[in-house]
Amino acid sequence: MVELSFELKLDEIVPFEKSVFCRDNVYLWIWHADKIPPHIGISSNGFYYSLKSNGKDNGVEIEHVIELVERKAIKTLLFELNSETTKTDISEVFNRYDCTVPNQVTCLNPIKKVLGIEEAGILKDLLVELEINNTIQKVIGFNIDGSFEGLKDYDVNAIHDRLRKLKNA
Repeated sequence: MVELSFELKLDEIVPFEKSVFCRDNVYLWIWHADKIPPHIGISSNGFYYSLKSNGKDNGVEIEHVIELVERKAIKTLLFELNSETTKTDISEVFNRYDCTVPNQVTCLNPIKKVLGIEEAGILKDLLVELEINNTIQKVIGFNIDGSFEGLKDYDVNAIHDRLRKLKNA
């Protein structure tokens, strides 16, 4: 069992294999799961969406995303969600955004709208709500090994500090 430093415990992280992943399901993607802050995206019906500092991924074929995570060996968690969210629902929300904006818009903003958890301020809030609502079906890990100690705790200032650095880079 991996204990997350902010109350959420994962009984099991299933290693990624094509047999445990269904491209049509809804997944919350946590990129750089070992970093502060991690980056998040969402996929449904074989397409991936993410708001970034330099734009967005808007309907990227999921096979390209998987190939990138594997090629770059990025520690990534996929939370399979019991959700009726469709590609169309996600696309409509992401079309309202251009990119992240320090102190205003993070990668979490469109995802919390898609999932109907508007009060989530940071990732841990979203995960706790998903857990309370019994929405998380399983957790799949890419490049997660015995050295992975769980998601690290951080606050909203860490997110905006990172966004400012990315904007100024």
